[in-house]
Amino acid sequence: MKSTDDNREPTSSFSLNNWMTDIHSYVKDFRLCQLSLPGAHNAGVDKDIAQNDGYDACQDYPIYHQLESGVRVLDIRIKWYSGTAGGFFDKFISIHEGMGRNLGYILNEVVRFLEGHSGEIVILDFHDIQSGSNAPAPYKELHEALVSGYQKYMLPVSASSLTIAQIKEQHPGPRMVIAVPSYVWRTPEPIRDRSLFWQQVEHRWIGQSMVNTDELKGYIAGVISDPPPAEELWSTSATAFSLLGGPLDIISYLKSWYPANGDWQAKSNIINFDWCARSNADMVRQCIESNKIKSPRAVLEITSPVNGDFVD
Repeated sequence: MKSTDDNREPTSSFSLNNWMTDIHSYVKDFRLCQLSLPGAHNAGVDKDIAQNDGYDACQDYPIYHQLESGVRVLDIRIKWYSGTAGGFFDKFISIHEGMGRNLGYILNEVVRFLEGHSGEIVILDFHDIQSGSNAPAPYKELHEALVSGYQKYMLPVSASSLTIAQIKEQHPGPRMVIAVPSYVWRTPEPIRDRSLFWQQVEHRWIGQSMVNTDELKGYIAGVISDPPPAEELWSTSATAFSLLGGPLDIISYLKSWYPANGDWQAKSNIINFDWCARSNADMVRQCIESNKIKSPRAVLEITSPVNGDFVD
Protein backbone atom coordinates (compact mmCIF):
# COMPACT_ATOMS: atom_id res chain seq x y z
CA MET A 1 0.00 0.00 0.00
CA LYS A 2 1.22 3.50 -0.82
CA SER A 3 2.76 5.45 2.06
CA THR A 4 0.92 8.55 3.18
CA ASP A 5 4.15 10.40 3.96
CA ASP A 6 3.74 12.46 0.78
CA ASN A 7 0.43 13.79 2.10
CA ARG A 8 2.34 16.34 4.16
CA GLU A 9 3.81 19.43 2.56
CA PRO A 10 6.31 21.45 4.64
CA THR A 11 5.37 24.62 2.78
CA SER A 12 1.64 24.16 3.32
CA SER A 13 -0.31 25.58 6.24
CA PHE A 14 -2.05 22.24 6.80
CA SER A 15 -1.50 18.52 6.61
CA LEU A 16 -4.11 16.45 4.85
CA ASN A 17 -4.68 14.10 7.74
CA ASN A 18 -5.27 16.94 10.22
CA TRP A 19 -6.52 19.82 8.13
CA MET A 20 -9.67 20.74 10.09
CA THR A 21 -7.44 21.23 13.12
CA ASP A 22 -4.64 22.97 11.24
CA ILE A 23 -6.91 25.60 9.64
CA HIS A 24 -9.28 25.92 12.60
CA SER A 25 -8.77 29.68 12.77
CA TYR A 26 -10.17 29.97 9.23
CA VAL A 27 -13.16 27.63 9.63
CA LYS A 28 -14.12 28.01 13.30
CA ASP A 29 -17.13 30.22 12.48
CA PHE A 30 -18.43 27.93 9.72
CA ARG A 31 -21.04 25.22 10.04
CA LEU A 32 -20.35 21.91 8.35
CA CYS A 33 -22.94 22.77 5.71
CA GLN A 34 -20.94 25.89 4.79
CA LEU A 35 -17.56 24.25 4.24
CA SER A 36 -16.11 22.82 1.05
CA LEU A 37 -15.71 19.16 2.01
CA PRO A 38 -13.90 16.61 -0.16
CA GLY A 39 -15.98 13.44 -0.39
CA ALA A 40 -15.01 9.95 -1.55
CA HIS A 41 -17.61 8.68 -4.01
CA ASN A 42 -18.41 5.01 -3.31
CA ALA A 43 -15.85 5.07 -0.53
CA GLY A 44 -16.34 1.43 0.42
CA VAL A 45 -15.29 0.06 -2.98
CA ASP A 46 -11.53 0.40 -3.46
CA LYS A 47 -8.97 -1.39 -5.61
CA ASP A 48 -7.58 -3.36 -2.68
CA ILE A 49 -10.83 -5.31 -2.39
CA ALA A 50 -12.82 -4.89 -5.62
CA GLN A 51 -12.98 -8.02 -7.76
CA ASN A 52 -13.22 -6.10 -11.01
CA ASP A 53 -11.19 -2.91 -10.83
CA GLY A 54 -12.54 -1.70 -14.17
CA TYR A 55 -16.10 -1.25 -12.95
CA ASP A 56 -16.22 -1.94 -9.22
CA ALA A 57 -13.57 0.32 -7.72
CA CYS A 58 -14.03 4.07 -7.38
CA GLN A 59 -11.10 4.65 -4.99
CA ASP A 60 -7.52 3.42 -5.07
CA TYR A 61 -7.08 2.86 -1.35
CA PRO A 62 -9.14 1.75 1.67
CA ILE A 63 -11.00 3.99 4.10
CA TYR A 64 -8.15 4.89 6.45
CA HIS A 65 -5.94 6.04 3.58
CA GLN A 66 -8.81 8.10 2.15
CA LEU A 67 -9.16 9.93 5.48
CA GLU A 68 -5.40 10.38 5.77
CA SER A 69 -5.55 11.91 2.28
CA GLY A 70 -7.93 14.63 3.47
CA VAL A 71 -11.33 13.13 2.64
CA ARG A 72 -13.90 14.07 5.28
CA VAL A 73 -17.09 12.67 3.74
CA LEU A 74 -17.54 8.98 2.93
CA ASP A 75 -20.26 8.17 0.40
CA ILE A 76 -21.58 4.82 1.70
CA ARG A 77 -23.81 2.51 -0.39
CA ILE A 78 -24.50 -0.80 1.32
CA LYS A 79 -26.66 -3.89 0.87
CA TRP A 80 -27.86 -6.41 3.46
CA TYR A 81 -26.46 -9.93 2.93
CA SER A 82 -28.04 -11.93 5.75
CA GLY A 83 -26.05 -15.10 5.09
CA THR A 84 -22.63 -13.48 5.33
CA ALA A 85 -20.37 -14.75 8.09
CA GLY A 86 -19.32 -12.45 10.91
CA GLY A 87 -21.06 -9.93 13.09
CA PHE A 88 -24.12 -7.80 12.39
CA PHE A 89 -22.29 -4.93 10.66
CA ASP A 90 -20.33 -7.40 8.51
CA LYS A 91 -23.57 -8.36 6.76
CA PHE A 92 -23.95 -4.85 5.31
CA ILE A 93 -21.57 -4.78 2.35
CA SER A 94 -20.62 -1.87 0.10
CA ILE A 95 -21.78 -2.26 -3.48
CA HIS A 96 -20.99 -0.70 -6.82
CA GLU A 97 -21.02 -3.12 -9.72
CA GLY A 98 -19.59 -5.70 -7.33
CA MET A 99 -18.98 -5.95 -3.61
CA GLY A 100 -16.59 -3.95 -1.43
CA ARG A 101 -15.92 -3.29 2.25
CA ASN A 102 -18.41 -4.25 4.92
CA LEU A 103 -19.87 -1.68 7.27
CA GLY A 104 -18.05 -3.07 10.30
CA TYR A 105 -14.72 -2.45 8.59
CA ILE A 106 -15.73 1.07 7.55
CA LEU A 107 -16.91 2.08 11.02
CA ASN A 108 -13.83 0.69 12.74
CA GLU A 109 -11.47 2.43 10.31
CA VAL A 110 -13.26 5.75 10.86
CA VAL A 111 -12.94 5.32 14.63
CA ARG A 112 -9.26 4.37 14.26
CA PHE A 113 -8.63 7.53 12.29
CA LEU A 114 -10.59 9.76 14.67
CA GLU A 115 -8.86 8.31 17.73
CA GLY A 116 -5.59 9.53 16.25
CA HIS A 117 -6.98 12.84 14.97
CA SER A 118 -9.55 13.89 17.54
CA GLY A 119 -9.86 17.41 16.13
CA GLU A 120 -11.26 16.14 12.84
CA ILE A 121 -14.90 15.42 11.93
CA VAL A 122 -15.87 12.63 9.52
CA ILE A 123 -19.28 12.45 7.84
CA LEU A 124 -20.66 9.02 6.95
CA ASP A 125 -23.18 9.73 4.22
CA PHE A 126 -25.36 6.64 3.94
CA HIS A 127 -26.44 7.30 0.39
CA ASP A 128 -28.25 3.98 -0.03
CA ILE A 129 -29.13 1.02 2.21
CA GLN A 130 -30.59 -1.84 0.17
CA SER A 131 -32.41 -4.97 1.24
CA GLY A 132 -30.99 -8.32 0.22
CA SER A 133 -32.59 -10.58 -2.36
CA ASN A 134 -34.06 -12.89 0.27
CA ALA A 135 -34.45 -10.66 3.33
CA PRO A 136 -35.35 -7.03 4.03
CA ALA A 137 -32.67 -4.87 5.59
CA PRO A 138 -33.14 -4.74 9.37
CA TYR A 139 -33.35 -0.98 9.79
CA LYS A 140 -34.49 -1.12 13.40
CA GLU A 141 -31.56 -3.34 14.35
CA LEU A 142 -29.18 -1.10 12.39
CA HIS A 143 -30.41 1.92 14.32
CA GLU A 144 -29.95 0.10 17.61
CA ALA A 145 -26.52 -1.30 16.72
CA LEU A 146 -25.15 2.09 15.69
CA VAL A 147 -26.33 3.69 18.91
CA SER A 148 -25.09 0.80 21.04
CA GLY A 149 -21.67 0.55 19.43
CA TYR A 150 -20.80 4.10 18.40
CA GLN A 151 -22.90 6.53 20.44
CA LYS A 152 -19.87 8.12 22.11
CA TYR A 153 -18.53 9.16 18.70
CA MET A 154 -21.78 10.27 17.06
CA LEU A 155 -22.46 13.98 16.81
CA PRO A 156 -26.12 14.66 17.65
CA VAL A 157 -28.31 16.20 14.97
CA SER A 158 -28.53 19.35 17.10
CA ALA A 159 -24.87 19.98 16.22
CA SER A 160 -25.91 20.73 12.63
CA SER A 161 -26.74 24.26 13.77
CA LEU A 162 -23.37 24.76 15.50
CA THR A 163 -20.17 26.25 14.16
CA ILE A 164 -16.98 24.21 14.12
CA ALA A 165 -15.76 26.09 17.20
CA GLN A 166 -19.01 25.37 19.03
CA ILE A 167 -18.87 21.70 18.10
CA LYS A 168 -15.34 21.39 19.46
CA GLU A 169 -16.34 23.15 22.65
CA GLN A 170 -19.61 21.31 23.28
CA HIS A 171 -18.65 17.89 21.88
CA PRO A 172 -14.97 17.26 22.66
CA GLY A 173 -13.22 14.13 21.46
CA PRO A 174 -13.55 12.05 18.27
CA ARG A 175 -16.63 13.00 16.28
CA MET A 176 -18.49 11.47 13.37
CA VAL A 177 -21.73 12.43 11.68
CA ILE A 178 -24.10 9.61 10.75
CA ALA A 179 -26.43 10.88 7.98
CA VAL A 180 -29.04 8.29 7.01
CA PRO A 181 -32.23 7.90 5.00
CA SER A 182 -35.29 8.56 7.16
CA TYR A 183 -36.44 4.94 7.01
CA VAL A 184 -33.64 4.01 9.43
CA TRP A 185 -35.44 5.87 12.20
CA ARG A 186 -39.00 6.21 10.89
CA THR A 187 -40.08 2.78 9.68
CA PRO A 188 -41.59 0.57 10.80
CA GLU A 189 -43.56 2.23 13.54
CA PRO A 190 -42.99 3.41 16.19
CA ILE A 191 -40.68 6.24 15.18
CA ARG A 192 -37.32 5.75 16.83
CA ASP A 193 -35.08 8.29 18.50
CA ARG A 194 -33.28 10.20 15.77
CA SER A 195 -31.31 12.60 17.95
CA LEU A 196 -28.01 11.01 16.85
CA PHE A 197 -28.93 10.66 13.18
CA TRP A 198 -28.56 13.53 10.76
CA GLN A 199 -30.83 14.13 7.82
CA GLN A 200 -29.79 12.26 4.70
CA VAL A 201 -27.42 14.33 2.60
CA GLU A 202 -29.22 15.98 -0.30
CA HIS A 203 -27.55 14.88 -3.51
CA ARG A 204 -27.16 16.58 -6.85
CA TRP A 205 -26.49 13.95 -9.54
CA ILE A 206 -26.79 14.19 -13.30
CA GLY A 207 -29.09 11.15 -13.33
CA GLN A 208 -27.43 9.08 -16.06
CA SER A 209 -24.98 6.18 -15.89
CA MET A 210 -22.71 7.11 -18.79
CA VAL A 211 -21.37 10.64 -18.37
CA ASN A 212 -18.59 12.45 -20.20
CA THR A 213 -16.75 15.50 -18.92
CA ASP A 214 -18.61 18.01 -21.12
CA GLU A 215 -21.97 16.75 -19.88
CA LEU A 216 -20.77 16.75 -16.29
CA LYS A 217 -19.36 20.28 -16.49
CA GLY A 218 -22.63 21.61 -17.90
CA TYR A 219 -24.66 19.85 -15.22
CA ILE A 220 -22.51 21.12 -12.33
CA ALA A 221 -22.61 24.65 -13.75
CA GLY A 222 -26.40 24.45 -13.51
CA VAL A 223 -26.22 23.25 -9.90
CA ILE A 224 -23.85 26.07 -8.94
CA SER A 225 -26.13 28.65 -10.57
CA ASP A 226 -28.92 27.61 -8.19
CA PRO A 227 -27.43 25.64 -5.28
CA PRO A 228 -29.54 24.12 -2.49
CA PRO A 229 -30.08 26.27 0.63
CA ALA A 230 -27.12 26.27 3.00
CA GLU A 231 -28.86 25.07 6.15
CA GLU A 232 -28.30 21.32 5.52
CA LEU A 233 -25.48 19.16 4.20
CA TRP A 234 -25.67 18.66 0.44
CA SER A 235 -23.39 17.14 -2.17
CA THR A 236 -22.55 17.28 -5.84
CA SER A 237 -21.60 14.07 -7.62
CA ALA A 238 -18.59 15.16 -9.69
CA THR A 239 -18.00 11.82 -11.38
CA ALA A 240 -17.82 10.53 -14.95
CA PHE A 241 -18.25 6.98 -16.22
CA SER A 242 -17.72 5.27 -19.56
CA LEU A 243 -18.77 1.87 -20.89
CA LEU A 244 -15.19 0.86 -21.60
CA GLY A 245 -13.33 2.68 -18.84
CA GLY A 246 -15.69 2.49 -15.87
CA PRO A 247 -15.19 5.31 -13.32
CA LEU A 248 -12.97 7.84 -15.10
CA ASP A 249 -10.03 9.72 -13.64
CA ILE A 250 -11.10 13.33 -14.18
CA ILE A 251 -9.00 14.92 -11.41
CA SER A 252 -7.32 17.29 -13.89
CA TYR A 253 -10.74 18.53 -15.05
CA LEU A 254 -12.02 18.96 -11.49
CA LYS A 255 -8.94 20.97 -10.55
CA SER A 256 -9.63 23.40 -13.40
CA TRP A 257 -13.37 23.61 -12.63
CA TYR A 258 -12.95 24.01 -8.87
CA PRO A 259 -10.08 26.44 -8.23
CA ALA A 260 -9.77 27.32 -4.55
CA ASN A 261 -10.80 30.92 -5.18
CA GLY A 262 -13.50 30.11 -7.72
CA ASP A 263 -17.28 30.40 -7.67
CA TRP A 264 -17.80 26.63 -7.72
CA GLN A 265 -15.89 26.16 -4.48
CA ALA A 266 -17.51 29.20 -2.89
CA LYS A 267 -21.01 27.79 -3.43
CA SER A 268 -20.30 24.10 -2.88
CA ASN A 269 -20.61 21.98 0.25
CA ILE A 270 -19.66 18.33 -0.30
CA ILE A 271 -17.92 17.47 -3.56
CA ASN A 272 -17.95 13.71 -4.19
CA PHE A 273 -15.42 12.37 -6.67
CA ASP A 274 -13.52 9.24 -7.61
CA TRP A 275 -9.82 8.49 -7.12
CA CYS A 276 -9.46 11.11 -4.37
CA ALA A 277 -5.83 10.35 -3.53
CA ARG A 278 -4.53 10.69 -7.08
CA SER A 279 -2.30 13.54 -8.29
CA ASN A 280 -1.03 13.94 -4.72
CA ALA A 281 -4.64 14.58 -3.63
CA ASP A 282 -4.59 17.92 -5.47
CA MET A 283 -8.38 18.21 -5.74
CA VAL A 284 -8.68 17.51 -2.02
CA ARG A 285 -6.12 20.23 -1.36
CA GLN A 286 -8.10 22.75 -3.43
CA CYS A 287 -11.23 22.05 -1.42
CA ILE A 288 -9.29 22.62 1.80
CA GLU A 289 -7.61 25.79 0.52
CA SER A 290 -10.98 27.19 -0.54
CA ASN A 291 -12.12 27.13 3.10
CA LYS A 292 -9.37 29.63 3.92
CA ILE A 293 -10.76 32.01 1.30
CA LYS A 294 -14.53 31.59 1.07
CA SER A 295 -17.15 33.46 3.04
CA PRO A 296 -19.80 31.22 4.57
CA ARG A 297 -23.08 31.18 2.68
CA ALA A 298 -25.96 32.59 4.71
CA VAL A 299 -27.90 29.96 6.64
CA LEU A 300 -31.64 30.14 7.20
CA GLU A 301 -32.19 29.69 10.93
CA ILE A 302 -34.49 26.72 11.56
CA THR A 303 -35.18 24.42 14.47
CA SER A 304 -33.80 20.92 13.86
CA PRO A 305 -36.46 18.21 14.22
CA VAL A 306 -35.80 15.62 16.91
CA ASN A 307 -37.45 12.26 17.53
CA GLY A 308 -39.55 12.44 14.38
CA ASP A 309 -41.10 15.87 15.05
CA PHE A 310 -41.39 18.15 12.05
CA VAL A 311 -40.91 21.90 12.00
CA ASP A 312 -42.10 24.26 9.28
